[in-house]
Amino acid sequence: MTKKIQRHIFFLFILGLISLKISAQYNIDFNRFSVEDGLSSESVLSITQDQKGFLWIGTMDGLNRFDGKRVKVFKSFYNDNPIGQSIKITTLLADSLNRIWIGTNNGLYLYDNRVDSFSVFFHSSQDSSSISNNSIKSLYKDRRGNIWVGTARGLNKVEFKKDKLSFLTIRLKGYTEFESANFSCTYDSENGKLLTGSDKGLIEVIIGKRYNCSVSFT
Repeated sequence: MTKKIQRHIFFLFILGLISLKISAQYNIDFNRFSVEDGLSSESVLSITQDQKGFLWIGTMDGLNRFDGKRVKVFKSFYNDNPIGQSIKITTLLADSLNRIWIGTNNGLYLYDNRVDSFSVFFHSSQDSSSISNNSIKSLYKDRRGNIWVGTARGLNKVEFKKDKLSFLTIRLKGYTEFESANFSCTYDSENGKLLTGSDKGLIEVIIGKRYNCSVSFT
């Protein structure tokens, strides 16, 4: 056996020992939850946790709330939706008032724990303060407590005026492609700017007074 082969075998032996040591240090146990445990569907699309510790799970077939032992399924809140049982819970967000924002493939829902009720918001071509599109792709709360809704056609900021909820669609003159961008994710940087991912690229939103926004494509 040549020295070169010996060195190669020794290297593989040491690598194997390192791998065994790492496996021993990071022994992770998994528990699987399925429809047998009460989930409305095994296709899970989104998860969030509220201030009471409940886990909210969005699936291809209904909204679920898990308390650590049991699962409660919510479906009836979208019975009146035009696409009915084809609703998919695409994204979830729990806010500081312990409300659950529920993004779906057809409309944005809001569940208020305090009164156990759901509200729904759809796009309307007759209302400029409505959400820009019914296909909700992302929900995000920034450091200021503002809630941003990314849709298949545009980015929206939720506004509250005299207990009335409306949506400010972020627009920039000269960039028509920006208004039709699909916003799939948002991140709040430490310098006070929002970074939003879209199918038109990574976009930086600079928030000024009265929420006037300037946008640069990066």
